Amino acid sequence: MIQIKNLYKSFVDKVVLEVICVSFRSGKPNLIIGLSGFGITVLIICIVGLIRLVIGELLYYDRNFLATDKKEINSLR
Repeated sequence: MIQIKNLYKSFVDKVVLEVICVSFRSGKPNLIIGLSGFGITVLIICIVGLIRLVIGELLYYDRNFLATDKKEINSLR
């Protein structure tokens, strides 16, 4: 299971994701839908760890994904 709590992401002075809270359950279909330009790609890139987050929590089976080192992130992917 992946949980996202209070995710916030901006680039320079453009806010892309603001206060995102969501849970993705294992074994269930999970969808991320929205209009073009609303940050869907940025959200997915954050979930897989290609962009480091400063604000918010990203939990992978109750482990803080953001507090892990690069080697451990690669093994989780």
